[in-house]
Parts: sequence; structure tokens; C-alpha cells
Amino acid sequence: MDFTGERFIPGHGLEAEIELEHLQRYFAAQEIVAGRRVLDIASGAGYGSALLAERAAYVCGEDIDYEAVAFARERYKAKAGNLDYLQASIGSLPFAAASFEAVISFETIEHLPAGLHEDFMREVLRVLTPDGFLLISTPDKYIYSELRDYKNKFHVKEFYRPEFEDFLGRFFPNIRLLDQLQELSFILTDNKAESCRVRRPENKSLAGKYIIALCGRQEIPDPARLGSVIFDNADSYQKKINRILELQEEIVEKNRNIADCWDMIHERDAVIEHINEEGRRQEVKLADKERDIARLQENVDRQQRLITELSASLNHIQSTRAWKTIQKLYRLKNKLQG
Repeated sequence: MDFTGERFIPGHGLEAEIELEHLQRYFAAQEIVAGRRVLDIASGAGYGSALLAERAAYVCGEDIDYEAVAFARERYKAKAGNLDYLQASIGSLPFAAASFEAVISFETIEHLPAGLHEDFMREVLRVLTPDGFLLISTPDKYIYSELRDYKNKFHVKEFYRPEFEDFLGRFFPNIRLLDQLQELSFILTDNKAESCRVRRPENKSLAGKYIIALCGRQEIPDPARLGSVIFDNADSYQKKINRILELQEEIVEKNRNIADCWDMIHERDAVIEHINEEGRRQEVKLADKERDIARLQENVDRQQRLITELSASLNHIQSTRAWKTIQKLYRLKNKLQG
């Protein structure tokens, strides 16, 4: 089965945080399904149903996607005689009333359009025994999406915590909400004991990215049994710390590069200002030269007009009878002298 991002598939190279989030829910659920008949709704790749079958009397993993069901059957069914996988729709489950003592549905309801939410709950109530319980999870819209400014393209309708509690309260009189979150912790252990005391931080609300709701029409299991800590064998926290340190070094280097770029920009700006100043000086000189040229041109024009006037006067003189008489006298004089 190909990984599309909509379903978690073990071994598909996802971040350790995502894998641990999914596995912890099923490990926690193992504590309260022991000896019960369990329906795992939207079982996806089937790993969770297989984990539940380690403790439950019987588990049926249901999913609408045939490829997911076939994948789960091939990978897990042969390993457990109390485990089945079935293709079906949430809105019309193919089971008789009161068939299961527990229904598990992790990260499902947010993928459904709002119109299917009530049908989903009615089917859960129908297949549950009167003393059975529903264990359901969904991301807290405020923490999961709004605080991170994040949009999961596969989610159709996300719930705020009070909204989710109100919705479930329309179907179940007994509800307890738990939070699933990632916190930095320090563990003191002999590497053998499976439990330890947990000291909660004072004046700090441990609001989780995911809301886990334990619901029932009658008495429900003690929610404290779901409390758990899961360890990251992949050392992803240390890897994140190392990556943060690497990023800090990259930031320092980038800041140095940015400072160098700013120095180059300032030098460039100084050169540009010098060029602009020289350009302004040249423009002033050019303006002075243009004014000198204009003055010279005026002088040339005046001289040209004077020449034209003198030429006209000369032509006028030469056309007079007196000028012609003088010219004859000059020619006579030259002749007598010769």
C-alpha cells in the first residue's frame, strides 16, 4: 500500500514523533480492552488492531478502503487467531446490535464531513453493548491547527476541545477527556520497571495536541489506566537538538553573509553616490557651457545681422548715380595717370 500522508503506515520513514503518537494510543488502549470484543473503526494499515488483539478477546479492524483492508489482512491476520479485518462504511456498520464491548476510533472523525458525525455516533451506540465504551481521539483544532497556522488537507472538520466534549455529550452521559502531548522529560529508571511516578509541573496545564475521549453510557474504565509514557528509540529528540545546533551555526554563518552583503551594498551605495555627485557636477558644467554657447550664438547672430545690414547698405550705395559717377571718375583718373 502506497503512503499518501492520509494514513500512518509503520516503516514508511515518517518522523518518529508521528509514529510514537499513533502507537501510544494503541498501547494505552491495550490496558482497557483486555478480554473484550473490540471494533477498531478506520483501522487503516491494521497495525493498531493487531496491537489490540494482543490483549483483547477479539478484534475486528474496519476500514472503508479496500486496499488498506487487504494490506492489513496480508500483514497481520495470520499472526493472530482473534483478529479480522473488514471493509465497511462508518455510516452503516455490518454488525448486529451490541456486538462489541469496546469501540476504538483514533484520528477518524476529523476526516468525516459534518453530516456524517451523528450517523457515526449512532452506529457506535448501536454496535456497543450497554456497558461498553468508546475510546476516540481527534486533534484539538486550536493547538493542532490555529497555533501552528497549519492546515491538514485530509481533515474536513476539526473540533475545539469544548466543542468535541459537547458533541460527545449528546450521545454519552459519561465522558472523560485526556490529552496526548509531547513533553521534555527526564527519566529515572533501572531499565526493568515498567512504571514510575510522574511529577506534574506546578501551575502548568498539559493541554495536548490531541484529545482522547473515553465515553460510555454506564460506568467507564478508570481513565488513569490510559496514562502512559512512550520512549523514542530513534533518539529523535537528540537528533532534533543536534539539528537545532546545526541550524544555529547555519544562522550565524548566514548572518555573517548578510553582514558582508550589507557592507557590499553600502560600498555600492557610496560608489553610486560618488557617481551621482560627479554627474551633478558635470551637469552644472554642461549647463554653463550651454549658456556660453548660447551667448556666443547671440553674438554670431548679431554680427550676422550687422553684416546683412552693411551688405544691404553697400548694395544701395552701389546702385546710386553718385556711386556710378565716382566710379567713372576713378577710371578716368587711372587712365590719365597711366
